[in-house]
Amino acid sequence: MKVVKTLIALALSLSMMAVVVGCAPAGNQGTTPSNTSPGNTNKSTPSQTTTGDWRKFLNDYDAWATEYVKLMERYKANPNDANLAADYNKLAGEITKWAEGAATATQGITEADQAEFDRRIQEITNKLTTASTSVVPQ
Repeated sequence: MKVVKTLIALALSLSMMAVVVGCAPAGNQGTTPSNTSPGNTNKSTPSQTTTGDWRKFLNDYDAWATEYVKLMERYKANPNDANLAADYNKLAGEITKWAEGAATATQGITEADQAEFDRRIQEITNKLTTASTSVVPQ
């Protein structure tokens, strides 16, 4: 049951990204990410998580969330940036792999470790939610 709650929290945090889909500049969908765009560091991709490797998963996921926050900051600073849609599509395309990674990483997790995992997921969820809602017009 705890894994299900964790996956739901992860899915909710990742689905917050959908809020900004309509905010991406038109005409850039389907393009490939530009490795030269400002802030596009490509540091974090869904890791090949092994069973029980929840700390590594959380560190990698947090790094990915930080990339997302930077993308939202770029959007807020310049919504006409031609690379935004491609960079957004790259991050959005990794959502399913992150959810799968969470399920694998938490297999066999102890109750105490689950509490720490849940706390960190909540922190990351808050970071993603804040970034997503900061670009939505009021």
